[in-house]
Amino acid sequence: YIFHRRFTFADAKQVGVAVYANKVEDIQAIRRKVGLFPDFIHMDVVDETFRPGTETPNTHRIEVAHAYWPEKQLHAHLMTRRPSRYFEWVLPFADVIIVHVESDENLEEVFQKIRGAGKRVGLCVTMATPLEQVKPLAARIDLLMLLAIARPGHSGQEMELSVVERVAEIQHWHERKHFE
Repeated sequence: YIFHRRFTFADAKQVGVAVYANKVEDIQAIRRKVGLFPDFIHMDVVDETFRPGTETPNTHRIEVAHAYWPEKQLHAHLMTRRPSRYFEWVLPFADVIIVHVESDENLEEVFQKIRGAGKRVGLCVTMATPLEQVKPLAARIDLLMLLAIARPGHSGQEMELSVVERVAEIQHWHERKHFE
C-alpha cells in the first residue's frame, strides 16, 4: 500500500497539523484526535520581534510534539527576526526549519547553520513583503511558505485571496525547481 500510495498519488498534496509553541494547547489531545493522519507537524514559534506583546514561546513544546509524532516530519516555523536564538531548542527535534525573509540576521549564515545540523531549509514570506526579496534565495531553500494572512502571529484570520496570484508568479520562476 505504501509503495502504491507513494507512486500513484505522487502529485497529491500533504496535510499538516499546526500547533502553536506559544499557546497552552493540549498536544496529547491533538494527537488523540488526529492520530497518524497528518503527513507532517507544523510548530509555530512566535516571539516579540515578530508580534510585539506576545508571550515567550514554550520551545520545549517542539520536543513534546516530536515525542507524540516521532515518525512524522516536524516543521519548526520560527516567526522571529532572530531565528538563530531558537536553534538550540529546535534543531534537535525539527526536520525542516522555516525562517522569515524578514529576518534581521544574515540569511546565508542562518541557512548554513540549519544545513550544518542536517536539516532542511524553509523560507517564509509575509503578504507585505515583495517576492523580489525571496527570489535571490530561492535556489538555496528546500521549502517556500507563503503566509496568506494580513497579521502574522495572530490566529483566526481569513486567507488573503491575492496569495493565489503570488503562487502563480512563483510557479513561473526558473528557481522553482529547487523547492517545495
